[in-house]
Amino acid sequence: ALRNPAMLRAVSLISYAIGMLPLRVIDEETKEKADHPLHRLLHREPNNWQSAFDFRTLMQLRALVKGNAYALIIRSRQLRTGRNEIVRLVPLDPDRITPKQGEDWAVSYDYQPPKGEKRTFEAGEIFHLRGLSLDGISGLSVVRQARDAIGLAISAELAAGRLFKNGTLVGGG
Repeated sequence: ALRNPAMLRAVSLISYAIGMLPLRVIDEETKEKADHPLHRLLHREPNNWQSAFDFRTLMQLRALVKGNAYALIIRSRQLRTGRNEIVRLVPLDPDRITPKQGEDWAVSYDYQPPKGEKRTFEAGEIFHLRGLSLDGISGLSVVRQARDAIGLAISAELAAGRLFKNGTLVGGG
């Protein structure tokens, strides 16, 4: 579907726009900008190889195209505070993750890395950005939902290309 120029443009515009928006952590009580460790991750550098713009753009793109975007939350015990603080957000391939809800209603995520054994993460270990959702667990891909319309647009584009290539017009009379 992303071979269709209109779809690629729409998805890239939305993803880039979300990536460019300033992201602030707000204190729930005061509604003011919070001085929080997550601010640095979300606003500047979520991991060692991506800028905040790149991370947010990637996550939004995956949510639109795949329906879900995931990042592993890396924590480290801080000597100063004695708490486990989030120090990195590592994007994970959405095709390798399966969210599931247990009998106790808790959500967990099965992740199959490219090499090695499957791992199960609790909800608090995964940042999950969902697209539109029917069940609140898994997101729907906007691109997959529009696949019939996209297929029709691709067919029309190919037909128009053949028409102009052959220089043929159908006459009526």
